[in-house]
Amino acid sequence: MKVYFLQRRNHRKRQRETVEFLPPEITPLVPAGLDFINDTLLSGPSSSLETRLRNAVARRLPLNCRPVDRRAAAEADLVYTWGCFPLFSPRPFVVEMDNPYGLCYYNLKFFKLLKPLLRKILLSEKCRKIICISEACRQNLIAELGPAVGGKAAVVYPYMADNLTAERPPKPETEPVEFLFVSTQFLLKGGREVLRAFERLPAGLNSKAHLTVVSNTPGEFLEQYKNRPWAAFLKADLDKAVLHREHFAKADVFVLPTYQDSLGLVFLEALSFGLPIIATAMYATSEFVEDGQNGFIFDPPFPFYNRDWTMNQDLTPDLPEKIRQDGEYPEITERVFQGVRALLLDRSLLVRMAARSREKFENDFAPPVRNRAFLRALGL
Repeated sequence: MKVYFLQRRNHRKRQRETVEFLPPEITPLVPAGLDFINDTLLSGPSSSLETRLRNAVARRLPLNCRPVDRRAAAEADLVYTWGCFPLFSPRPFVVEMDNPYGLCYYNLKFFKLLKPLLRKILLSEKCRKIICISEACRQNLIAELGPAVGGKAAVVYPYMADNLTAERPPKPETEPVEFLFVSTQFLLKGGREVLRAFERLPAGLNSKAHLTVVSNTPGEFLEQYKNRPWAAFLKADLDKAVLHREHFAKADVFVLPTYQDSLGLVFLEALSFGLPIIATAMYATSEFVEDGQNGFIFDPPFPFYNRDWTMNQDLTPDLPEKIRQDGEYPEITERVFQGVRALLLDRSLLVRMAARSREKFENDFAPPVRNRAFLRALGL
């Protein structure tokens, strides 16, 4: 099957890897002369002039659409898009989404007004399939646009390389447990609470733990924790290969009590290395973390998404500013502290949780599993 992928120069690595690691049954066609912005997994927050202008324009547009090069797509059997509808497509299309709101640039007012149009497009014959990259997304789609639309959706998790190596032997008690926090957005992903939790560890335990923070950590925290022997800080500008080789591969536990996420690809990366995970229950994170089995998962201090996975419309659009103004969330600090403490006190628990993460990745997310789901979604 030939598939024309409507790629853009600002696409994330995850979207690019959809095309780079296709099952052999699919022949990719892509826009000519495509020049991607960067090749890194992590970059700074979206603060460039180009990004700010693009976002300002997008917030005033009702529907996320992209024109298709009809000549280039004419040879294809399908057109594949990410979170948008193809304009002037000569072929049926498949739309992939991490949540439905991207179809309206996350403008909830437009999303509500355009629900009838969204249903009409998604239920049309031209829309061959909807690919949701999590079960939470599929449930969100059903809650917002109805079961008929949900019936056209298939869950296909993003491609993730199998980074599992030989199972590690239990760490000696004399070696510290390596914890890893990775996110460009330090406060939004709970970095403050993670540091506070480690600070609470008694002397006998904090010598058995080491935390690496890969983030754009605010200067006040760098200054406050610069002399802590259990903490190391790195800028969030690492190439994916370096991040994997130097940090994920050497970590024992991944910790990210996020306050806003849909999929959270770093959780899938952590699973691909067989790491136990400490996280908040945010949209799709419960699909990666089973509480008490391969990590610890707990409710965030406020629901960015409701129980039916729909977006909480009462939250301010400037969530990072709300988090700065709120100050520390002590209940999250406590839950992270309890999880870290449990793993430090019982190394056998860490080993069991790591084994469950390995098993979960192999069964649910490994490349052969993803490829089979992808082919089924495209009717192959």
